[in-house]
Amino acid sequence: MIKFVKSNAVAIKDKEVFNSYADGKITAKQGARRIKENNDLDEVSEDDFIRMARWLGYR
Repeated sequence: MIKFVKSNAVAIKDKEVFNSYADGKITAKQGARRIKENNDLDEVSEDDFIRMARWLGYR
């Protein structure tokens, strides 16, 4: 499970990443990397990113 930073600015960036993924503008690999960078995490796998996107309602 991805642990998100609790910040409105980061939440907006993360939402843009998930929207871009859902719209087909970026791949799951690119999305995982951006979420990792936005939230200052050590690692976010593609599978974790896809699971979180689905859990949040992005298809």
